[in-house]
Amino acid sequence: MPEIEPEDDGTMDAEEEAQAARLTEAELPIIDECILSNISHHWRKTAKVVALTMGDINDNFRLPDVFYSGRIKHLAAVGLIEAACNLNRMRHSEVRHTGDAPAK
Repeated sequence: MPEIEPEDDGTMDAEEEAQAARLTEAELPIIDECILSNISHHWRKTAKVVALTMGDINDNFRLPDVFYSGRIKHLAAVGLIEAACNLNRMRHSEVRHTGDAPAK
């Protein structure tokens, strides 16, 4: 029996996109720092990092999980973290700090 391929994460709806677009340039680094504080040098599921981050700052930034997942993709793209597997599937991917990033 063939293995079922997991689906990619969902996307933000129009209201969520508008909410994310209202973030200021000063707020994105706050969000990214919180994400980075939930990542260590050991591999950790991306979904866990998203959940921890949402728990830490969701009172200030009520955004959906896919927003935070997108920020993790950005951090991986700029080389601040390493990623394993497909970051479009947060429950099936993992992240960790690169050698240059601060550890938690």
